[in-house]
Amino acid sequence: MNKKKGGKIAAVIDIGSNLLKMRICQLRKGEIISLDRLQYPLCLGHEVFTGGKISFESLRELSSILQGYSEIMAEYGTDQYKVVATTALREAKNSAYVLDQLKIQNDMTVEILEDGQEKTLIYSEILASLRTMAPQKIGNALISYIGAGTIGLSVFDGQNMVFSQNVPMGALKLHDMLGSIQEETDSFYV
Repeated sequence: MNKKKGGKIAAVIDIGSNLLKMRICQLRKGEIISLDRLQYPLCLGHEVFTGGKISFESLRELSSILQGYSEIMAEYGTDQYKVVATTALREAKNSAYVLDQLKIQNDMTVEILEDGQEKTLIYSEILASLRTMAPQKIGNALISYIGAGTIGLSVFDGQNMVFSQNVPMGALKLHDMLGSIQEETDSFYV
């Protein structure tokens, strides 16, 4: 499966609240080509948003998935990789322990993205998608992002983001909060 014929290969692993994702890309003649995209469901967010920390069982599962991703990166002959984490690890009380264990068990250094960094990446992708779908000039726009742990709103003036606000209330947090109401109500479903 080694794809080294075209150029340097890099991977990014994203430890999210609901999914553990990996994307492997190759630089060919100045263009970034996606070679593979993988995702594995792992509900770290539910544990963190309800109990405040990541359990030992989830840490073992996370480490095992990362080991599998490492093997896939080796098959592709990956030159470099980066592992990032978002809301679940950012809010976990035991995040320092989790990061330390991942370094020991998987020899991976995980960077926890600040909320602003995460939203910048998300909005950059949204704007890139908008520009490819509507190549003509994009005017003023309100861009919204609903994640597992946060909701982001940004105002785009056609050139730049002029305002951005993040609310620490995403889909998974709402589900966990409203889930208890379901047990007490006959006509409420989450």
